[in-house]
Amino acid sequence: MSGLTVVVLAVSEDGFQVVLSLAEIDPEFGHCAALPATRYNREVLSRPTLVMPGDLRASRYVRGPAGR
Repeated sequence: MSGLTVVVLAVSEDGFQVVLSLAEIDPEFGHCAALPATRYNREVLSRPTLVMPGDLRASRYVRGPAGR
């Protein structure tokens, strides 16, 4: 249970930041997926994108996550 207090900060190449908690993506709690996407409608994306399919507004999509 203590691992559910862990958060992940995803930062895009342009500095956009999104925080995800392990609790929200854990199947027994929030059950919200966080997926790395490299294609959209079978077309290759110019940069990978972290997507949250359960988010209706796509406000937490991180385009081109910066490696750290």
